[in-house]
Amino acid sequence: MAASGSFPLLVEGSWGPDPPKNLINKLQVYFQSRKKSGGGECEVVPEPGNPARFRVLFSPEDVRQNVLERGNHELVWQEKGTFKLTVLMPTDPEEASASKKSRKESPEEESKTKEDAVKQGDLDITHSPSSGSEKTEDVPKECENISSMVAFENLPEKVSEMVLTILVENISGLPSDDFKVEVNRDFAVAVVTFQKPIDIKKFIVDCISHRSNQQLQLAPRLLETTNVVRVENLPPGVDEYQLQLFFENPFNGGGRVARVECFPEESSALVEFCDSKGRCLSRPPQAQPVWLAIPAVT
Repeated sequence: MAASGSFPLLVEGSWGPDPPKNLINKLQVYFQSRKKSGGGECEVVPEPGNPARFRVLFSPEDVRQNVLERGNHELVWQEKGTFKLTVLMPTDPEEASASKKSRKESPEEESKTKEDAVKQGDLDITHSPSSGSEKTEDVPKECENISSMVAFENLPEKVSEMVLTILVENISGLPSDDFKVEVNRDFAVAVVTFQKPIDIKKFIVDCISHRSNQQLQLAPRLLETTNVVRVENLPPGVDEYQLQLFFENPFNGGGRVARVECFPEESSALVEFCDSKGRCLSRPPQAQPVWLAIPAVT
């Protein structure tokens, strides 16, 4: 969540004097989405004395400016319809700029900031997670051949695919079109596959230190590039030929299969691809129970 010294915007909508229940949660999701609103890290709170108006606290200030510059804002709520949103700067100039004053660091805080900068330098972190997508394109050469897949383990039931998508947007600076999120509830894991070059090691470091991720207690880790995957939770009767057909299907993210070895007693199998590009981690839609394909250690 954003700190008390964040940069506020006032939000009004077409919901009338009596806003729907849970509206504040919907606004939170909307204004945290870079793709939908131009926003990012923020906190939504009710406006004192006006139940139909809300205050969004952004951090940093350029995120607030991005939201202001976005022409039209619409909140699409499947059960309630579409609400037109109006975003306004606070009318009190001192209130709008108070956050700048409150963010002035004391000598102790300034010293700590410098120490943190040194520690971050040791990790080769040169900009913050919210610095924008144009900086994520500067990918170190040593990261070009690294896997573009990150597994988020310990995934709680309350964390939906939408929440995870917004989290990745905010940390990576990339829109959701540049990555794919796959969630497997049976194993409490989600896999994020980036379609665009990104410093994946830095992304994982940023994830671990990000406040929202610390609240969710997700465990991100790199999925190493491999040409062998282990398939688990196979239903009885599935054989090598059926697995080969599925994993060679490009619509499942697969590729040419070199060999398949089944282990019926373990309800699992090993699938070896001809190269590391055929690494299918998606679940077959018609398989019950759910299959899970994960990188195998061989």
